[in-house]
Amino acid sequence: MLRIAFIFLAFMLPCAEAAASPVSWQEVWNRCAGSDNDIAIKACTILIQSGQETTGNLVTAYYSRGWHHADKGDDAKAIDDYTRALKINPKHAEALESRGHAYKRLGWTDLAIADFDSALEIKPGDPNLLKARKQCNCGKRKAQQRIF
Repeated sequence: MLRIAFIFLAFMLPCAEAAASPVSWQEVWNRCAGSDNDIAIKACTILIQSGQETTGNLVTAYYSRGWHHADKGDDAKAIDDYTRALKINPKHAEALESRGHAYKRLGWTDLAIADFDSALEIKPGDPNLLKARKQCNCGKRKAQQRIF
C-alpha cells in the first residue's frame, strides 16, 4: 500500500483534466534509469525512501540518482549519492569512477585520484579509468608548477 501511495504522489499526470493513475513499480525503476533527469531523480528518491528495496537495488538507485544529479551539473549532490552507494557496496567500480569525475570537476584532484585508483583495483587496466587518472596527475602537476 505504501508503495502505491509513493508512486501515485510522485507521478500524477500533469494535466489538470487528466485522471491521476498510479504506475507500476517497474515503471518507477524505468523512470529512475530514464533520460529525463528531474523525473529520474524523483523516481530514484521514491525507490530509496520506500524501504522496500534490497541493498543491491538501493546501490543502483543511489548510483542512478547521483548520475542524474551530475548530468544536471550538481556535483555535490552526485558525490553524496555515490558515497551512499559506496557505503553499501564499496566495490561498486562505476560509483567510484563517477565520484572521481565529480571530484575532478570540482578541482578536488587528490580525492579524484584516490577514487580512480580504487576503481582500477576492481577494473585493472580499464582505459577510461587510466585516462582519467592520468589527466588528474597532469592537472595536479600543472597546478603545482604554477605555485612554485
